[in-house]
Amino acid sequence: MSSHQLDYNAYTYLTVVFHPSSPHLSNPSALTSRHQGLIHVGPVGELHDVQIYGVPKQSWDQSSGAILAALNSGEGVLKVEAQEPRVRSKRG
Repeated sequence: MSSHQLDYNAYTYLTVVFHPSSPHLSNPSALTSRHQGLIHVGPVGELHDVQIYGVPKQSWDQSSGAILAALNSGEGVLKVEAQEPRVRSKRG
């Protein structure tokens, strides 16, 4: 994951998996033009074909279906998934 601190209170985060021939692999930030407010966070670890994007919570709550449809229609996009924050449990 990138050095960007994920703020699940302000954003819903999405992972986008790209086809190896996707034009977005060379410029993943270009996908942000598909929805106002969408930000590119960075790759998932060393996986250059899986990128994380953030959507402001208010936008997500109002139009999650439209956002998913817009991202899924991007050239070379294989899969888009909303991410849930990890909850750490205390070890006993």
